[in-house]
Amino acid sequence: MKKRVGAVEAMWRRKLILIAYGLFTPLMILGFGPQASATQKSGDIIRAANDHLTSISSFPRWTSMLQRHYSERGAVETSCDKAFFARCHLTDWMNFLGTLGQESPEIQLERVNRFMNRAPYVRDQHNYLKADYWATPRQFMSQFGDCEDYAIAKFFSLRTLGWKNEDLRIVVVETPPSGRRHAVLLAFADGEAWVLDNQSDQVTPWSSVGKFKPIYAVNEFQAWLYRD
Repeated sequence: MKKRVGAVEAMWRRKLILIAYGLFTPLMILGFGPQASATQKSGDIIRAANDHLTSISSFPRWTSMLQRHYSERGAVETSCDKAFFARCHLTDWMNFLGTLGQESPEIQLERVNRFMNRAPYVRDQHNYLKADYWATPRQFMSQFGDCEDYAIAKFFSLRTLGWKNEDLRIVVVETPPSGRRHAVLLAFADGEAWVLDNQSDQVTPWSSVGKFKPIYAVNEFQAWLYRD
């Protein structure tokens, strides 16, 4: 069944579609974004004693998404009334990010989380006829997606704002007692690990989220396995 997209969703898509190019970082050149690394902070679940560092090659859905993301081409010359990526949308997006460039890390997290959470939730089976598919930001902007797709779009949003790779993790968790798997973005700032979840517009400290049991985490260069 063809997905019908209303005027509001089309406007949202036009403004966000260019986050597919999350590695395009003119704001980073201007020095925007958090300056201090959040490594070795208290409450950092990634570096807890029962974590095990491994290679991202162990997670083919993630590495496949990265390869597709890096290979995606630039903007096309077309009308800005279209619902897909055009050059003028790059200007719109960079202007939006520019409003966040001088904000504190906490405000950046809150606004990016809320902005992305406005996207409709769509299951992978509907979009790709697969039980689990990790979409690039560009795919998410054009077709929306499920939990890990929100997390990926937020990851590259923050990278565009100048956040360091080492301060971001996409964490796959288990939600007891059902054991259902879920994905969130974890960002480290000001001595805390912050959870960006598509199920909540509130950015919550990991230390106060008791419902999640971490399974593994990834960023652009590393991966972690969690062990009981």
